[in-house]
Amino acid sequence: MRAASWQNTVSDRECGGDAMAKLINLRTKEEHDLGAKAAVIGRHPSCHIRVMEKQVSRAHCRIARSGDDWVLTDTGSMLGTYVNGDFVMKPHRLEPGDQIKVGTEAFAFDSAGDGPRKHMTLRPLSEAAPDELVPFDIPGRRRVRPLPVVVGLAIVAVVVGGFVAVLALTRQTPSQVVRRAATLLRTRQARQLWALITDERRQAMTFNEFDDEVQAVPEDGLAALHTLKLGNPYRTENGMVVPVYVQIQDRPLSGEVVLFRESGEWRIHSAPTAWLAAVNR
Repeated sequence: MRAASWQNTVSDRECGGDAMAKLINLRTKEEHDLGAKAAVIGRHPSCHIRVMEKQVSRAHCRIARSGDDWVLTDTGSMLGTYVNGDFVMKPHRLEPGDQIKVGTEAFAFDSAGDGPRKHMTLRPLSEAAPDELVPFDIPGRRRVRPLPVVVGLAIVAVVVGGFVAVLALTRQTPSQVVRRAATLLRTRQARQLWALITDERRQAMTFNEFDDEVQAVPEDGLAALHTLKLGNPYRTENGMVVPVYVQIQDRPLSGEVVLFRESGEWRIHSAPTAWLAAVNR
């Protein structure tokens, strides 16, 4: 998207006299009013909410009024926008308490200022994101006497270090998922491979049918997976796409693996398995 187009989007915003919907930065607790019509999040000075990180695009995402609702749309950012831990691939209607992740910054959406007051319930980003816990105090809860600063910082360092270690071991990128799937297929580990495909694909067949397909792959086809090379992943409206390349009987073949994000994890929706049958031709 060209700079002029989204800058105009920001300039179209008009602030009303009453409090409007807002985003609350979960790290700093700073509140950002969304205005009367729309707001853009990004690095550019014209953005309503600026996030100064290299991972954030100049115009990363847009939140716009649609009737009585607010809708978030990713504006072609490089690394994508997440809501409650899920990758946003199409316009998403926001609910009070939804958490929006842009780069490393997370915001809670609050529509309490829009018309009748709505109760905001903070929603967890995902089961796979323990480092993104909501740092708000719980109303009515007794406050605990604070620990000495040194002890408190030591505890925080240990907890954060543990979270980072867990995430480093459990979170996988689309490319890592594709490589793992190729390894599992080469060793015919159908049960573990079954867990890497999307729910939609699993509903289209039984596990026994899937296992039969895995066991029927010829050895020469599995051997060709040793030559697997991956291109740079890119996002489309149909999902995250990872270009893949293999050599079969001295023939270079290329294709695409499409992945969707489900429950905070990347899963394979489609792959060019016709390659493996090519060894019999």
